[in-house]
Amino acid sequence: MKSALLFFTLMGLLHPVRAQEKQAADLQQLLDIALKTNPEIQAAEQRMQAARAATRYASALPDPMFSYTRWLSGVETRVGPQENVFSLSQRIPFPGKLGLQGQIAGQDLEAARHALAATQLDVVLKVKSTYAELFRIDQSLTTLNEYENLLRDFSEVAATKYAVGQGMQAQILKAGVEISSIAVQRLNFEKMRTSAVARMNALLDQSPDTEVGPVTALDTSSVAAGYDTL
Repeated sequence: MKSALLFFTLMGLLHPVRAQEKQAADLQQLLDIALKTNPEIQAAEQRMQAARAATRYASALPDPMFSYTRWLSGVETRVGPQENVFSLSQRIPFPGKLGLQGQIAGQDLEAARHALAATQLDVVLKVKSTYAELFRIDQSLTTLNEYENLLRDFSEVAATKYAVGQGMQAQILKAGVEISSIAVQRLNFEKMRTSAVARMNALLDQSPDTEVGPVTALDTSSVAAGYDTL
């Protein structure tokens, strides 16, 4: 009776429900999203746009000033009494000041452009690094699953033999210990993957729990590329 109970218990453990296959992650798609939505890139773009706008006004004359005065009583002038006075004035900066302001604004714009490019490169490298980490984790999970399947196949055969008195219980127990160890390792890798996915989603300005599909392939030349991706 105990042998039969052990047999059916093991058979139940040997056939876990398999998760449906998920769509694989695509590095280029992740990079495209990051370059459009990353908060740091957007902030750098806004600073560059502000610097570009500043260059349009740096070399321009200040806005002219218009004023209007109405006298309570007419003021006598050589052309007769005046009750309303209109005036238009224009400030003229010291010679060379406008040119200097324009030069400084141009330098600020160039610095903002370099800052944007540096931010884009930094985000691209972070996306690629996180993608590579996900690849390593997913490959480890795949290896664990394959090893576990081999152990379960072995355990199933051993359990069948044991049920009819032809196998050794020690073999079944040893396989069970190995399977339990794999379960612990899988849990650790899944925690690491959850953390990596959260970092990827932060780079893409997405919810931390947004799903990132399995990384099934890794192009080392693409991961190593820098400015070429921009």
